Amino acid sequence: MAVGLSALQTVLEEGNKDDWFSSPFILRLAIVAAVSLSLFVWIELTIEKPLIRLRLLTQRNFGFGTLAMTMVGFALFGSVYILPAYLGQAQGLQCRTDRRGAGVDRPAPADPDSAGAPAHAAVRYPLHRFHGPDDLRL
Repeated sequence: MAVGLSALQTVLEEGNKDDWFSSPFILRLAIVAAVSLSLFVWIELTIEKPLIRLRLLTQRNFGFGTLAMTMVGFALFGSVYILPAYLGQAQGLQCRTDRRGAGVDRPAPADPDSAGAPAHAAVRYPLHRFHGPDDLRL
């Protein structure tokens, strides 16, 4: 499993730089990943006491829950990592200087503490409510 996942991660990270499967290194690593992960699944399904019980995925609730959480993971990964990389490479937007894609008309504050009175009130009101008006922690 470790060899297969390591090879797959290297293929996915370095494949774009090395022109994917035209590179012999990436092609070999992809073959190693496919063989290793297939062998891992086969071994885990055939032995009596597996390290990871993959047959649990055949139970309806556990299988659907795992599939749903995998889709959520793909969506979060895509929105945080792949979308900015795509916008930077294909669309020519730079995330630190260009704010056209964010729907923001003004530049971002220089630091998070410069949000001003609304942020201070949003934090101060709950503390004032629970600790009293003479709480000087903020």
